[in-house]
Amino acid sequence: MTSPSGLYEWLALAGAVVAAIMLLLLVWIAFSLRRIRQNQKIVLGGSERDIVAHAASLQNEFVALRDWLDEASGQLDARMNVVEERLDGAVAHTAMLRYDAFGAMSGRQSSSVALLDEKKNGVVLSAIVHRSNSHLYVKQLHEGESEIELSPEEKQVVAMAFAEPGPPQAAPVAPQPPRVVTTQVIASEAPKQPQPRAQEHPSNPPAAGAAGR
Repeated sequence: MTSPSGLYEWLALAGAVVAAIMLLLLVWIAFSLRRIRQNQKIVLGGSERDIVAHAASLQNEFVALRDWLDEASGQLDARMNVVEERLDGAVAHTAMLRYDAFGAMSGRQSSSVALLDEKKNGVVLSAIVHRSNSHLYVKQLHEGESEIELSPEEKQVVAMAFAEPGPPQAAPVAPQPPRVVTTQVIASEAPKQPQPRAQEHPSNPPAAGAAGR
């Protein structure tokens, strides 16, 4: 059985060991707290505010930024709608077609131009050129319909204005006027057939001049 003095020595030794362990824990906690404070200064930028207050302020700033973005997005959508309405009424589809309106001329001197918006509202201009004169026709379209009937070339140029990009379409060929040929021309152009020569028959009497000879 141990004496009380020996028990007190063991208790003192255990207390010293526990105190040493607690001291080491305090040192480790102090270093950890110092490292946390350094990181907090980096995050806070040298401010003396608490990290919780800083996080709350960041949350409020994010909410304010989100509200501002929502408001700016709404204003941008309204402006885009106005711009799209204006663009729909602007001339966005154009096309030009050159062709020969008359068979007497070549070189595709006549042309048609379509100037239309997204709803097929606009005008179609056609310049018809002849040897002696030329004419300019203007036809207004409303949603693709015209009060004056469109020519085949004008209908084609309207279709070209709304066609997908691709190879150019060939211009329509103007009908050639029929050629009038008279019977006199046919008779003059017909080859002449050689006339058969009359053969002398022994029973035929010779001519008077031949008999005298």
